Amino acid sequence: FASTWAAIERDYPQNAPRNLGNMGYLGKTSLYLPSYIQQAAYNEQGWILEFYRGFNVSWTSAARYFDPPSSVDKSLLKPCQETRLMISQAMKHYVEVTADWDGVETVTAEGTTSIRGRCWDGYFWYPPACRDDASKCVIFFTGGWNLEESMQKAAGWNMPLSPVVAIDWDRFTKLPLQYDSTFYWWISC
Repeated sequence: FASTWAAIERDYPQNAPRNLGNMGYLGKTSLYLPSYIQQAAYNEQGWILEFYRGFNVSWTSAARYFDPPSSVDKSLLKPCQETRLMISQAMKHYVEVTADWDGVETVTAEGTTSIRGRCWDGYFWYPPACRDDASKCVIFFTGGWNLEESMQKAAGWNMPLSPVVAIDWDRFTKLPLQYDSTFYWWISC
Protein backbone atom coordinates (compact mmCIF):
# COMPACT_ATOMS: atom_id res chain seq x y z
CA PHE A 1 0.00 0.00 0.00
CA ALA A 2 2.99 2.24 -0.51
CA SER A 3 1.29 4.12 -3.35
CA THR A 4 -1.81 4.78 -1.22
CA TRP A 5 0.32 6.00 1.67
CA ALA A 6 2.31 8.28 -0.63
CA ALA A 7 -0.93 9.73 -2.05
CA ILE A 8 -2.26 10.47 1.44
CA GLU A 9 0.98 12.20 2.44
CA ARG A 10 0.98 14.21 -0.81
CA ASP A 11 -2.70 15.17 -0.87
CA TYR A 12 -3.36 15.59 2.86
CA PRO A 13 -0.01 16.39 4.50
CA GLN A 14 -1.60 18.16 7.46
CA ASN A 15 -3.81 15.12 8.23
CA ALA A 16 -1.53 12.24 7.30
CA PRO A 17 -0.78 9.99 10.27
CA ARG A 18 2.80 9.96 11.52
CA ASN A 19 4.62 6.87 12.65
CA LEU A 20 5.52 7.54 16.28
CA GLY A 21 7.20 4.19 16.81
CA ASN A 22 6.33 0.87 18.38
CA MET A 23 3.74 0.72 21.16
CA GLY A 24 5.44 -2.35 22.62
CA TYR A 25 2.73 -4.74 21.47
CA LEU A 26 4.02 -7.41 19.13
CA GLY A 27 1.79 -9.94 17.48
CA LYS A 28 1.23 -12.24 14.54
CA THR A 29 -1.76 -12.63 12.27
CA SER A 30 -2.59 -15.71 10.30
CA LEU A 31 -5.16 -18.15 9.05
CA TYR A 32 -6.27 -20.35 11.91
CA LEU A 33 -8.30 -23.54 12.02
CA PRO A 34 -9.60 -25.80 14.78
CA SER A 35 -7.18 -28.40 16.11
CA TYR A 36 -9.80 -31.17 15.81
CA ILE A 37 -9.88 -30.57 12.04
CA GLN A 38 -6.08 -30.58 11.85
CA GLN A 39 -5.97 -33.82 13.81
CA ALA A 40 -8.69 -35.56 11.78
CA ALA A 41 -7.02 -34.66 8.46
CA TYR A 42 -3.68 -35.92 9.75
CA ASN A 43 -5.01 -39.12 11.33
CA GLU A 44 -7.20 -40.09 8.37
CA GLN A 45 -5.15 -38.86 5.39
CA GLY A 46 -1.73 -37.79 6.65
CA TRP A 47 -2.50 -34.22 5.53
CA ILE A 48 -0.81 -31.43 7.46
CA LEU A 49 -3.31 -28.56 7.30
CA GLU A 50 -1.35 -26.23 9.53
CA PHE A 51 0.96 -25.81 6.52
CA TYR A 52 -0.36 -24.02 3.45
CA ARG A 53 0.68 -26.82 1.09
CA GLY A 54 -1.70 -29.13 2.92
CA PHE A 55 -4.56 -27.23 1.26
CA ASN A 56 -3.27 -27.52 -2.32
CA VAL A 57 -6.08 -29.17 -4.31
CA SER A 58 -3.56 -30.87 -6.60
CA TRP A 59 -2.97 -33.47 -3.90
CA THR A 60 -5.51 -33.00 -1.12
CA SER A 61 -9.24 -32.54 -0.75
CA ALA A 62 -9.11 -30.54 2.47
CA ALA A 63 -12.63 -29.21 1.95
CA ARG A 64 -14.02 -32.56 3.09
CA TYR A 65 -13.15 -31.52 6.67
CA PHE A 66 -14.95 -28.16 6.47
CA ASP A 67 -18.49 -26.88 6.07
CA PRO A 68 -19.25 -25.62 2.55
CA PRO A 69 -19.94 -21.93 1.95
CA SER A 70 -23.59 -22.72 1.18
CA SER A 71 -24.10 -23.77 4.82
CA VAL A 72 -23.44 -20.28 6.20
CA ASP A 73 -26.37 -18.07 7.20
CA LYS A 74 -25.84 -15.10 4.89
CA SER A 75 -27.61 -12.72 7.27
CA LEU A 76 -24.43 -12.95 9.38
CA LEU A 77 -22.22 -11.75 6.50
CA LYS A 78 -21.43 -8.47 4.78
CA PRO A 79 -22.43 -8.34 1.14
CA CYS A 80 -19.45 -8.08 -1.18
CA GLN A 81 -20.47 -4.52 -2.08
CA GLU A 82 -19.59 -3.49 1.50
CA THR A 83 -16.10 -5.06 1.53
CA ARG A 84 -12.63 -4.40 0.16
CA LEU A 85 -13.59 -6.43 -2.91
CA MET A 86 -14.99 -3.16 -4.24
CA ILE A 87 -11.72 -1.23 -3.91
CA SER A 88 -10.39 -1.01 -7.43
CA GLN A 89 -6.75 -0.42 -6.49
CA ALA A 90 -6.72 -3.47 -4.20
CA MET A 91 -8.26 -5.70 -6.87
CA LYS A 92 -5.92 -4.31 -9.53
CA HIS A 93 -3.01 -5.33 -7.31
CA TYR A 94 -4.56 -8.79 -6.89
CA VAL A 95 -4.63 -9.24 -10.68
CA GLU A 96 -1.06 -7.92 -11.03
CA VAL A 97 0.14 -10.53 -8.54
CA THR A 98 -1.97 -13.50 -9.68
CA ALA A 99 -3.04 -12.82 -13.30
CA ASP A 100 -6.46 -14.18 -12.23
CA TRP A 101 -8.78 -12.04 -14.33
CA ASP A 102 -11.62 -14.51 -13.71
CA GLY A 103 -11.59 -13.56 -10.01
CA VAL A 104 -12.42 -9.93 -10.77
CA GLU A 105 -14.74 -7.99 -13.02
CA THR A 106 -14.23 -4.73 -14.86
CA VAL A 107 -17.00 -2.20 -14.36
CA THR A 108 -17.50 1.06 -16.24
CA ALA A 109 -19.76 3.68 -14.72
CA GLU A 110 -19.99 7.37 -15.58
CA GLY A 111 -16.95 7.10 -17.84
CA THR A 112 -14.73 5.57 -15.15
CA THR A 113 -13.50 1.99 -15.35
CA SER A 114 -12.74 0.10 -12.16
CA ILE A 115 -11.90 -3.44 -11.15
CA ARG A 116 -13.73 -5.18 -8.34
CA GLY A 117 -13.65 -8.65 -6.85
CA ARG A 118 -16.11 -11.04 -8.43
CA CYS A 119 -18.78 -12.31 -6.09
CA TRP A 120 -20.76 -15.25 -7.39
CA ASP A 121 -23.40 -15.30 -4.66
CA GLY A 122 -23.15 -11.77 -3.29
CA TYR A 123 -21.04 -12.76 -0.25
CA PHE A 124 -18.22 -15.18 -1.08
CA TRP A 125 -15.26 -14.77 -3.38
CA TYR A 126 -14.26 -18.13 -4.91
CA PRO A 127 -10.64 -18.91 -5.80
CA PRO A 128 -9.55 -20.77 -8.95
CA ALA A 129 -9.07 -24.00 -6.95
CA CYS A 130 -12.83 -24.37 -6.26
CA ARG A 131 -14.46 -21.81 -8.51
CA ASP A 132 -16.15 -24.51 -10.60
CA ASP A 133 -17.61 -26.23 -7.53
CA ALA A 134 -18.13 -24.02 -4.47
CA SER A 135 -18.90 -27.08 -2.32
CA LYS A 136 -15.16 -27.81 -2.50
CA CYS A 137 -14.26 -24.38 -1.09
CA VAL A 138 -13.01 -23.87 2.48
CA ILE A 139 -14.60 -20.93 4.31
CA PHE A 140 -12.18 -18.25 5.54
CA PHE A 141 -13.98 -15.90 7.96
CA THR A 142 -12.59 -12.43 8.44
CA GLY A 143 -13.78 -9.12 9.77
CA GLY A 144 -12.38 -7.56 6.59
CA TRP A 145 -8.72 -7.96 7.47
CA ASN A 146 -6.39 -10.03 5.32
CA LEU A 147 -8.89 -10.24 2.45
CA GLU A 148 -6.54 -9.54 -0.46
CA GLU A 149 -3.71 -11.53 1.10
CA SER A 150 -5.93 -14.59 1.49
CA MET A 151 -7.09 -14.20 -2.13
CA GLN A 152 -3.49 -14.03 -3.35
CA LYS A 153 -2.48 -17.07 -1.32
CA ALA A 154 -5.48 -19.05 -2.53
CA ALA A 155 -4.73 -18.25 -6.17
CA GLY A 156 -0.95 -18.62 -5.93
CA TRP A 157 -0.85 -21.83 -3.91
CA ASN A 158 -3.91 -23.54 -5.41
CA MET A 159 -5.81 -23.40 -2.13
CA PRO A 160 -9.63 -23.62 -1.96
CA LEU A 161 -9.88 -20.72 0.53
CA SER A 162 -13.03 -18.68 0.08
CA PRO A 163 -12.87 -15.46 2.10
CA VAL A 164 -16.04 -13.92 3.46
CA VAL A 165 -16.53 -10.94 5.77
CA ALA A 166 -18.64 -11.14 8.94
CA ILE A 167 -21.28 -8.45 9.31
CA ASP A 168 -19.82 -7.18 12.61
CA TRP A 169 -17.33 -7.94 15.37
CA ASP A 170 -19.76 -10.05 17.39
CA ARG A 171 -20.48 -12.35 14.43
CA PHE A 172 -16.80 -12.46 13.47
CA THR A 173 -15.91 -13.86 16.88
CA LYS A 174 -18.77 -16.41 16.82
CA LEU A 175 -18.82 -17.70 13.24
CA PRO A 176 -15.67 -19.85 13.60
CA LEU A 177 -17.33 -21.55 16.58
CA GLN A 178 -20.49 -22.27 14.59
CA TYR A 179 -18.92 -23.61 11.39
CA ASP A 180 -16.03 -25.91 10.60
CA SER A 181 -13.92 -23.26 8.89
CA THR A 182 -10.68 -21.36 8.76
CA PHE A 183 -10.56 -17.82 10.10
CA TYR A 184 -8.35 -14.77 10.49
CA TRP A 185 -6.96 -14.17 13.99
CA TRP A 186 -3.96 -12.78 15.80
CA ILE A 187 -1.87 -13.64 18.81
CA SER A 188 0.52 -11.62 20.92
CA CYS A 189 4.16 -12.63 20.97
